[in-house]
Amino acid sequence: MKLFPAICPQCSANLNFNDSDEFVVCSHCQTKIYVSKDSEQNVDFDKFLNLAKISENSENFEEAFEYYSKALLLNSDSAEAWRGKGYAAGMLSNLVADRFAECINCHNQSLRVANSNSVDALKMEYALSLFQLARSYFDLSLGHTMQFISVPDAQFEHANRCRSVIALCEYALSLDSDLSTIKTFINDIASRCEKNRFIDEDSKIYFTNLKNKYSQFRPVQDEKSSSGNLGVGGFVAGVAAIAINYYIASNLIGIKNVIGAFFTAFLLFIPEAYIFIFGLLGILKLRAPRQEEKK
Repeated sequence: MKLFPAICPQCSANLNFNDSDEFVVCSHCQTKIYVSKDSEQNVDFDKFLNLAKISENSENFEEAFEYYSKALLLNSDSAEAWRGKGYAAGMLSNLVADRFAECINCHNQSLRVANSNSVDALKMEYALSLFQLARSYFDLSLGHTMQFISVPDAQFEHANRCRSVIALCEYALSLDSDLSTIKTFINDIASRCEKNRFIDEDSKIYFTNLKNKYSQFRPVQDEKSSSGNLGVGGFVAGVAAIAINYYIASNLIGIKNVIGAFFTAFLLFIPEAYIFIFGLLGILKLRAPRQEEKK
């Protein structure tokens, strides 16, 4: 009697069945898995897989998770079903608890059973989708934290959720290490959380180490570009002011001589420039403390 290996779709335990078995019971979680290959079972698998995809596309992740799980009970070698179940689990994460460990486990299983020729492409696809999942969860946590910023534990809990986000991002990087966007995102989160005064010393060290690890991927603060844009903006504003003043001098004041109109426009521009320069200096003075904080 020949034994065939299989994987439990519920707990990922290793299973064995023979060619005469219609089902096998997992010794770890007691789930009954049907292993017969008749046409009726194949039809049921396709039905559940299609329903799962429809639910996922409709962002009904609870139904998607259930349908993918049912599909896996009929065929535990479906890479698509494992991927879908993992993604749905991740999307069902909430502020109380995330389901990223389950999500990662399912994606790993998907890659194990996938056709070897498609694994590299799947890794890149999974890395991008999991990064988007991590960003969505981070935004959810950040929004909640800002809403309840006065609650003592809000920032501490946000920092803990950020650790889960980073873990998922680093798993995505293990699938596709060329995604520098993820590295920049991790550096940004770590830099923010490092400054969180509500975290303990171990967490501070954790975030500091991550910030240093991805330091070359920190978001670029292009001060020269910002200053250049400010200068161009000031020049354009000056030209526009003189043009308006010329119109006032020639049409409203009634100076018909071109040189006289330009001279008057320039005289009107002097106090305008004075106000503009002092306003600009005020803006730069306000920005200076922020630049010192960044240093």
